[in-house]
Amino acid sequence: MDDSLRPGEVPQSEELRGVLRLRHALSERFPADREELSPTARDVSLTFLEQIEAARRVTLPYDVITLATLRVPMLMRAVGLQVAELGDVVRDCAGDFDPPNGWVAVASFGKDAMRKDVPFAARGHDTLLAVSKTASRSGDPSVRTLDAPGPSTLDKLSKVLRERLAKRYATSERWLDALAAAGSDTRDECIVRIVDDHPPPPGPAVRVVHPKFGEGTIVRELEDDKLEIAFDTVGTKTLQRRFVREPSHG
Repeated sequence: MDDSLRPGEVPQSEELRGVLRLRHALSERFPADREELSPTARDVSLTFLEQIEAARRVTLPYDVITLATLRVPMLMRAVGLQVAELGDVVRDCAGDFDPPNGWVAVASFGKDAMRKDVPFAARGHDTLLAVSKTASRSGDPSVRTLDAPGPSTLDKLSKVLRERLAKRYATSERWLDALAAAGSDTRDECIVRIVDDHPPPPGPAVRVVHPKFGEGTIVRELEDDKLEIAFDTVGTKTLQRRFVREPSHG
């Protein structure tokens, strides 16, 4: 099965859709937190994702890409995922340790950041979020949360998100109302798209001929109707377009 990243809309697992619907329900019932529950981005660079995967030697699940791209502040607090840190995880409090063999850290976050008494700006970095290097693109990915070297908690990403959102909101009766509303919601309003920003492939080589320098290939077009031309015998020169013509063979 081809797991290559492609431009276009990013698929989401049904479990992540449920979390995003819960996010929406919470934003309606907790207006003071609306800004922290709203997406701040929806597009991500294909080239950048390919670079991250090559550098980290990991297949990023679609749900991980979605959460990192959306940059919902409250969900960033919950699991730390954001595009800017996918390839260079901040680990100032977590210390210098690595996940178990076969796993790679893709985010870091504060273990207590979802508590009501912790200021929103104090996100902290004392826990790593890791995904398997053999993870598939689709489905609710398994993740590990690590506070130190050695054994770590293994859970589904959606479960980690829900548990941490509950830590923040379950003290209010509106939490149960939000859960009920999210359960009957069918919208998909957090759409993420991968943007193909690869440079366009070069067009066919254009050959020209000059009365003195002979035949050559146009390298690029410059201002003032000038051409940079790589001639077969005398190297590269810059000339006005009017001094060259198409070669005639036959």
